[in-house]
Parts: sequence; structure tokens; C-alpha cells
Amino acid sequence: MIDFIRGREVMIPARHDRWALAGLVGLALLMILACGPEMPPEASSQASPEGRHQHSKEDSNLRSLVPADQLLPRDGCELLWEGIEGARYSVAVTDEQLTLLAQGVGLTEASYRLTPTALVHLAPGDKILWQVEATLPSGVRHSSQTFVARLE
Repeated sequence: MIDFIRGREVMIPARHDRWALAGLVGLALLMILACGPEMPPEASSQASPEGRHQHSKEDSNLRSLVPADQLLPRDGCELLWEGIEGARYSVAVTDEQLTLLAQGVGLTEASYRLTPTALVHLAPGDKILWQVEATLPSGVRHSSQTFVARLE
């Protein structure tokens, strides 16, 4: 194909390259639809008029009870936080590269114990990142900030 504006020949990708590009664009669109848009931090924790519940990090009582300078043992690595009465909790624990190490869902206590096998690939002194989401009986959800802890 000739680019008439610049007067030079332009390469057109082969058919399989176009399909690969179309596949990547489709995958990106699926990811956006699956993950949904991020809720702005100023969003209310109240249900919207349509009945959907929104997330809130503002005024959340979800605070870590693990001291920032405490090294957590591999055996018996327990994450603790201030709870909210009547809530059920979900916890996600990742490494610094955001690889999911462990996840707890439907917890009724404000604590989560990691298994030593979840931490097997981490070296002493490595950080783990963890976040808690509380779902109240009314359906309102509160998310904590991301907490950081170090391993022994």
C-alpha cells in the first residue's frame, strides 16, 4: 500500500497479525467489563437509589491491629484488624508484585491465619500486602486501606 500523503510504501500487517491485535483489544474490553470502573474515594457507603451498594474507604473502622514494626512468623502468621459488629469479612493477601497468596471469604471473626504453604515462596524480610472488606448485614461494604507486614 502506498501512503499518498508522504509518498512512501506502508506495510500492512498480515492477516494473523490483525487477528492477534483484534484478540488483544477484545481481551482488554473483557477485562474492563469484568473488573468494572473503580469507585471514586468520595463515594458514599450507602446504597444508591437503584439499590446497588457502594464501597467506602472513608470513616472505615477496619484498622490493622498488627504493629507496623512487628515481623510475622511463617508458622502462625495471623492478620488481625478492628472489626465491625455483625460484619462478614473477605481478606486478600498478596506479595509485593501483587500475586495473590491467600484469600479468605465469609469470615465472621476479625482475623485471618495464613498457612505456611501460602508463604513458601517468600524470603525472610519480604513484605505481604493485605486488605479487608467488611460486608454489613444491610449489604453496605467497607474496604480497608492496604496494610503492609514483613515476614520473619
